[in-house]
Amino acid sequence: APRRSGGPGAGPGETHTVGRADHRPLLPVSGAGRSGSLGPARGRPGDPAAPARLRRPGCGPQQQVPPMHSALKRDGRPLYELARQGIEVERAPRSVVLHQLVCTGFGPDWLDAEVHCSKGTYVRVIGETLAVALGTVGHLAALRRLWAAPFADLPVVTLEQLEAEGEAAREARLLPADAALVDHPAATLSLGAARALSRGQNPACEAILPAASPHQVWRLYGPDATFLGLGEVVSDLAGSLTWRAVRLFAGPVARFAGSG
Repeated sequence: APRRSGGPGAGPGETHTVGRADHRPLLPVSGAGRSGSLGPARGRPGDPAAPARLRRPGCGPQQQVPPMHSALKRDGRPLYELARQGIEVERAPRSVVLHQLVCTGFGPDWLDAEVHCSKGTYVRVIGETLAVALGTVGHLAALRRLWAAPFADLPVVTLEQLEAEGEAAREARLLPADAALVDHPAATLSLGAARALSRGQNPACEAILPAASPHQVWRLYGPDATFLGLGEVVSDLAGSLTWRAVRLFAGPVARFAGSG
């Protein structure tokens, strides 16, 4: 079964996945719903040359056509509904990044692979592509996500583990909301600016900010280090820099909006 993952330095949404065929995390090979051989045309998985070829796929930025069995919508209907009716429609390719694809095991009619990819990547499509590269057909039999950026270094907990723990233990595992936004730079607002932003106004940007892209999104904190949400710097009609809210959290906003 392929795995999706993000590694050190991985961007937001990147994941690490593992997949394979038959009850193992791998890519099973099948034809018309039946398990099939990878065929001699380009080597069977048992051929020592096969995994070597799969360690060097076309990685990097690429265009991927989403599968019909996906939750993407066409005219308000999920594609998987159309697929179940035997209807196939054209899908626009999407930009994804395949950072790494490694064969971790293989057999007569299955293949295990580990994938490091960007968000929006369909690992089942990668599985089908691998089968084609081996001169056969295939499908994804299993998929296990190892982690998602930016949480690569944190332990993974199963639902069974959480269910067995008490409420206090589960709450102790919770991370603050801004833990998922560490790729955004941080800025601390004055009390007046935090209050104005919470009231729907665009307060003056009082901070000295490092050079950033025009549409850089910032993590915004109140003077007491309370995480307010996300904002960006914009220019008003006079050319002065001001903060504009992108997404704010209701609790802190209500507290600052009602203060003073």
